[in-house]
Amino acid sequence: MSLIEGGVNFDANNKPPLPVTNQEEKELRRVFNLLSDYSRKLRIQGEIAALQEILAGGKQRITQAYESNNKEVLNLERFENNAEACHKRIDELEWELENLNNNPNKKISIADVSEMVKRLKNKTPNKQDIQEMVWEVDEDLDQCLNWPEFKLMFTRNILDQTGLEPSRMFYLTQFLIYDHNENGMVSVDETMNMLYARHGRDIMEKKLKELFGSDMHETGR
Repeated sequence: MSLIEGGVNFDANNKPPLPVTNQEEKELRRVFNLLSDYSRKLRIQGEIAALQEILAGGKQRITQAYESNNKEVLNLERFENNAEACHKRIDELEWELENLNNNPNKKISIADVSEMVKRLKNKTPNKQDIQEMVWEVDEDLDQCLNWPEFKLMFTRNILDQTGLEPSRMFYLTQFLIYDHNENGMVSVDETMNMLYARHGRDIMEKKLKELFGSDMHETGR
Protein backbone atom coordinates (compact mmCIF):
# COMPACT_ATOMS: atom_id res chain seq x y z
CA MET A 1 0.00 0.00 0.00
CA SER A 2 1.43 3.40 -0.97
CA LEU A 3 0.59 6.79 0.55
CA ILE A 4 -3.06 6.88 1.56
CA GLU A 5 -5.11 9.82 0.33
CA GLY A 6 -7.89 9.23 2.81
CA GLY A 7 -7.20 7.91 6.27
CA VAL A 8 -8.10 4.61 7.80
CA ASN A 9 -10.48 5.35 10.64
CA PHE A 10 -11.70 2.16 12.25
CA ASP A 11 -14.89 1.64 14.20
CA ALA A 12 -15.04 -1.79 15.79
CA ASN A 13 -18.77 -2.52 16.17
CA ASN A 14 -19.45 1.11 17.18
CA LYS A 15 -17.41 0.76 20.34
CA PRO A 16 -15.76 3.92 21.69
CA PRO A 17 -12.25 4.20 20.26
CA LEU A 18 -9.31 3.39 22.47
CA PRO A 19 -6.97 6.16 23.62
CA VAL A 20 -3.54 6.26 22.04
CA THR A 21 -1.75 3.03 22.96
CA ASN A 22 1.83 2.90 24.26
CA GLN A 23 2.96 1.36 20.99
CA GLU A 24 1.23 4.06 18.98
CA GLU A 25 2.81 6.81 21.08
CA LYS A 26 6.23 5.25 20.60
CA GLU A 27 5.72 5.18 16.83
CA LEU A 28 4.21 8.65 16.91
CA ARG A 29 7.37 9.97 18.58
CA ARG A 30 9.46 8.25 15.89
CA VAL A 31 7.43 9.94 13.16
CA PHE A 32 7.67 13.31 14.92
CA ASN A 33 11.46 12.97 15.09
CA LEU A 34 11.54 11.92 11.43
CA LEU A 35 9.50 14.93 10.27
CA SER A 36 11.21 17.50 12.50
CA ASP A 37 13.73 19.52 10.43
CA TYR A 38 13.23 16.98 7.65
CA SER A 39 14.01 19.49 4.87
CA ARG A 40 17.26 20.60 6.54
CA LYS A 41 18.30 17.01 7.24
CA LEU A 42 17.72 16.11 3.58
CA ARG A 43 19.92 19.01 2.47
CA ILE A 44 22.69 18.01 4.90
CA GLN A 45 22.54 14.33 3.93
CA GLY A 46 22.64 15.28 0.26
CA GLU A 47 25.74 17.44 0.74
CA ILE A 48 27.48 14.69 2.73
CA ALA A 49 26.73 12.16 -0.02
CA ALA A 50 28.09 14.54 -2.68
CA LEU A 51 31.32 15.09 -0.71
CA GLN A 52 31.75 11.36 -0.20
CA GLU A 53 31.41 10.86 -3.96
CA ILE A 54 34.13 13.46 -4.53
CA LEU A 55 36.43 11.66 -2.10
CA ALA A 56 35.74 8.29 -3.71
CA GLY A 57 36.35 9.71 -7.19
CA GLY A 58 39.63 11.29 -6.11
CA LYS A 59 40.88 8.03 -4.63
CA GLN A 60 39.96 6.20 -7.80
CA ARG A 61 41.88 8.70 -9.96
CA ILE A 62 44.95 8.44 -7.71
CA THR A 63 44.83 4.63 -7.90
CA GLN A 64 44.53 4.72 -11.69
CA ALA A 65 47.41 7.17 -11.92
CA TYR A 66 49.63 4.94 -9.80
CA GLU A 67 48.75 1.92 -11.91
CA SER A 68 49.51 3.75 -15.17
CA ASN A 69 52.45 5.67 -13.69
CA ASN A 70 50.95 8.85 -15.12
CA LYS A 71 52.85 11.57 -13.28
CA GLU A 72 50.94 14.37 -15.01
CA VAL A 73 47.67 13.17 -13.47
CA LEU A 74 49.17 12.16 -10.14
CA ASN A 75 49.17 15.13 -7.77
CA LEU A 76 49.13 13.79 -4.23
CA GLU A 77 49.45 17.17 -2.54
CA ARG A 78 46.43 18.60 -4.33
CA PHE A 79 44.40 15.46 -3.64
CA GLU A 80 45.33 15.50 0.04
CA ASN A 81 44.38 19.17 0.36
CA ASN A 82 41.03 18.58 -1.33
CA ALA A 83 40.40 15.47 0.76
CA GLU A 84 41.20 17.34 3.96
CA ALA A 85 38.73 20.09 3.03
CA CYS A 86 36.06 17.50 2.21
CA HIS A 87 36.57 15.63 5.48
CA LYS A 88 36.41 18.87 7.44
CA ARG A 89 33.15 19.85 5.76
CA ILE A 90 31.69 16.37 6.33
CA ASP A 91 32.56 16.64 10.03
CA GLU A 92 30.80 20.02 10.20
CA LEU A 93 27.70 18.64 8.49
CA GLU A 94 27.56 15.54 10.69
CA TRP A 95 27.84 17.78 13.76
CA GLU A 96 24.95 19.89 12.46
CA LEU A 97 22.90 16.77 11.80
CA GLU A 98 23.59 15.43 15.28
CA ASN A 99 22.50 18.74 16.81
CA LEU A 100 19.23 18.60 14.88
CA ASN A 101 18.57 15.04 16.03
CA ASN A 102 19.34 15.91 19.66
CA ASN A 103 17.48 19.21 19.73
CA PRO A 104 15.02 19.06 22.69
CA ASN A 105 12.81 21.69 21.03
CA LYS A 106 12.14 19.97 17.74
CA LYS A 107 9.44 21.34 15.44
CA ILE A 108 7.89 20.32 12.13
CA SER A 109 7.80 23.14 9.60
CA ILE A 110 5.73 23.60 6.46
CA ALA A 111 8.89 22.89 4.45
CA ASP A 112 9.37 19.60 6.32
CA VAL A 113 5.84 18.41 5.53
CA SER A 114 6.21 19.52 1.91
CA GLU A 115 9.43 17.54 1.45
CA MET A 116 7.90 14.41 2.96
CA VAL A 117 4.75 14.62 0.82
CA LYS A 118 6.96 15.19 -2.23
CA ARG A 119 9.00 12.10 -1.38
CA LEU A 120 5.94 9.90 -0.90
CA LYS A 121 3.97 11.15 -3.90
CA ASN A 122 7.00 11.64 -6.17
CA LYS A 123 5.71 15.03 -7.28
CA THR A 124 5.80 18.61 -6.07
CA PRO A 125 2.93 19.15 -3.60
CA ASN A 126 0.58 22.12 -3.71
CA LYS A 127 2.09 24.76 -1.41
CA GLN A 128 -1.28 26.03 -0.22
CA ASP A 129 -2.46 22.52 0.63
CA ILE A 130 0.61 21.92 2.78
CA GLN A 131 0.20 25.26 4.54
CA GLU A 132 -3.40 24.39 5.34
CA MET A 133 -2.42 20.94 6.62
CA VAL A 134 -0.16 22.55 9.19
CA TRP A 135 -2.45 25.49 9.95
CA GLU A 136 -5.36 23.17 10.79
CA VAL A 137 -3.51 21.71 13.79
CA ASP A 138 -1.11 24.55 14.64
CA GLU A 139 -2.48 25.58 18.03
CA ASP A 140 -0.10 28.51 18.66
CA LEU A 141 -0.08 29.68 15.01
CA ASP A 142 3.72 29.76 14.67
CA GLN A 143 3.52 27.83 11.35
CA CYS A 144 5.22 24.83 12.95
CA LEU A 145 4.12 21.80 14.96
CA ASN A 146 5.80 21.01 18.27
CA TRP A 147 5.44 17.68 20.07
CA PRO A 148 2.36 18.62 22.18
CA GLU A 149 0.55 19.90 19.07
CA PHE A 150 1.53 16.82 17.07
CA LYS A 151 0.38 14.42 19.76
CA LEU A 152 -2.85 16.38 20.30
CA MET A 153 -3.61 16.20 16.57
CA PHE A 154 -3.16 12.44 16.55
CA THR A 155 -5.14 11.89 19.76
CA ARG A 156 -8.08 13.99 18.59
CA ASN A 157 -8.30 12.03 15.35
CA ILE A 158 -8.01 8.67 17.10
CA LEU A 159 -10.89 9.59 19.44
CA ASP A 160 -12.99 11.47 16.86
CA GLN A 161 -16.32 9.85 16.05
CA THR A 162 -17.86 12.84 14.27
CA GLY A 163 -15.62 12.98 11.20
CA LEU A 164 -15.23 16.72 11.75
CA GLU A 165 -11.70 16.73 13.12
CA PRO A 166 -9.07 18.11 10.66
CA SER A 167 -7.43 14.95 9.45
CA ARG A 168 -4.99 15.58 6.60
CA MET A 169 -1.96 15.70 8.88
CA PHE A 170 -3.31 12.64 10.68
CA TYR A 171 -3.51 10.66 7.44
CA LEU A 172 0.11 11.45 6.63
CA THR A 173 1.17 10.62 10.19
CA GLN A 174 -0.78 7.37 10.21
CA PHE A 175 0.89 6.27 6.98
CA LEU A 176 4.35 7.06 8.36
CA ILE A 177 3.54 5.11 11.53
CA TYR A 178 2.68 2.04 9.45
CA ASP A 179 5.75 2.60 7.25
CA HIS A 180 8.05 1.42 10.01
CA ASN A 181 11.12 0.92 7.81
CA GLU A 182 10.62 4.38 6.25
CA ASN A 183 10.80 3.22 2.62
CA GLY A 184 7.68 5.09 1.47
CA MET A 185 5.54 1.94 1.29
CA VAL A 186 3.47 0.00 3.82
CA SER A 187 3.57 -3.79 4.13
CA VAL A 188 1.20 -6.24 5.79
CA ASP A 189 3.74 -7.02 8.50
CA GLU A 190 4.29 -3.34 9.31
CA THR A 191 0.55 -2.73 9.61
CA MET A 192 -0.38 -5.89 11.49
CA ASN A 193 1.12 -5.10 14.90
CA MET A 194 -0.45 -1.65 15.11
CA LEU A 195 -3.90 -2.90 14.13
CA TYR A 196 -3.70 -5.83 16.54
CA ALA A 197 -2.85 -3.56 19.50
CA ARG A 198 -5.82 -1.31 18.75
CA HIS A 199 -8.48 -3.74 17.51
CA GLY A 200 -7.61 -7.34 18.44
CA ARG A 201 -7.17 -10.27 16.07
CA ASP A 202 -10.61 -10.47 14.44
CA ILE A 203 -10.88 -6.79 13.57
CA MET A 204 -7.19 -6.71 12.62
CA GLU A 205 -7.67 -9.42 9.99
CA LYS A 206 -10.75 -7.70 8.61
CA LYS A 207 -9.00 -4.36 8.27
CA LEU A 208 -5.90 -5.91 6.74
CA LYS A 209 -8.10 -7.37 3.99
CA GLU A 210 -9.71 -3.95 3.47
CA LEU A 211 -6.27 -2.37 3.08
CA PHE A 212 -4.47 -5.06 1.07
CA GLY A 213 -7.27 -7.13 -0.47
CA SER A 214 -8.46 -10.64 0.31
CA ASP A 215 -5.17 -12.16 -0.91
CA MET A 216 -3.18 -9.80 1.35
CA HIS A 217 -1.13 -8.67 -1.65
CA GLU A 218 1.35 -6.05 -0.59
CA THR A 219 3.69 -3.69 -2.37
CA GLY A 220 5.63 -2.56 0.68
CA ARG A 221 8.94 -4.12 1.57
